[in-house]
Amino acid sequence: MRNLIHPIMMALLGFLCWVGVSASSLRAETLLDEVVGSVNSAAITRSQVIFETRFILVEKGQPWSGGLPAELLERVLQRLIGKTMIYQEMARTGYLRTEDELRREGAEPIAAFKQSFVSQQDYQRFLRAVGMSEEGLEGVIRLNLRIDTFIQRRLEMLARVTDEDVLAEIRVRKEDGRLARDAVENDREIQRFIREQLEKSRKDESLAKWLADLEARNTVRVLQPFTRDEPPAVSVFPDQEVVP
Repeated sequence: MRNLIHPIMMALLGFLCWVGVSASSLRAETLLDEVVGSVNSAAITRSQVIFETRFILVEKGQPWSGGLPAELLERVLQRLIGKTMIYQEMARTGYLRTEDELRREGAEPIAAFKQSFVSQQDYQRFLRAVGMSEEGLEGVIRLNLRIDTFIQRRLEMLARVTDEDVLAEIRVRKEDGRLARDAVENDREIQRFIREQLEKSRKDESLAKWLADLEARNTVRVLQPFTRDEPPAVSVFPDQEVVP
C-alpha cells in the first residue's frame, strides 16, 4: 500500500477547521454508491466526497454548484480518510459528549453555515442538490464540531509552548540573524509573534506524528482515485436543476 500520510496530513492541515460528513446523514440518490476509499470497515463513498467538497465551498464563500475538479476531489478524499481515522480514535478512547452539549454548542456554526447562502431559496437548492434533509445537515455540523474539538484539544496538549520556550527561541533567532541582536527579549509583541510561530510549528509536527501513528494502526485504502471532474450539481428532483 502506498504511503498516504503526506497527502492526508496536507489535506487536514489545509481543511482542519472545515466540516466533515457522516455517511448516515446522506440520503442516497441510488441504492448503490461508488466506494472510493475506506478506513478499516468504514467505507467512504463518492457522494460523501462530493458533498464534503460542496460544503467546503459554501464555508469559504465560493460558488458551490459548479463542476468540481478531480484534483480537488482527491484532496477532499484524503481529508475524509484522515477525519475517519480520528473519529474512530474518538470512539476507541471513549470521547463522548451529550446530545444537549452538541445541540447547544452546534447552534452557532449551524446558523453561520445557513447565513453563507445568498437566500433561503439558495440554501434549499443546496439541500436538494446534495440529497440531504435539514436535520441531517445539522447532524453533520454537530458531528464535525465534536471531531474538531477532539483534534484541537489533543494538539494543544501536545504542542504546549512555555515562556521558557519562547525566550530560548528568541535567543536562537538573535544568534542566527533571524532577529536583530538588539531585540528586547521581554518585548510583548516579539514574544507573541514567536509563541504563535512555535505553536503552529508544533501543532503541524504533532498532527503529522499522530496521523502516522493512526495510519500504522489502521487499514487505509484508496480504492477509486478521482480521475475525472464532477459535473455541476443537479437537484435530486429531476425538474429542479441547480444553476451554478
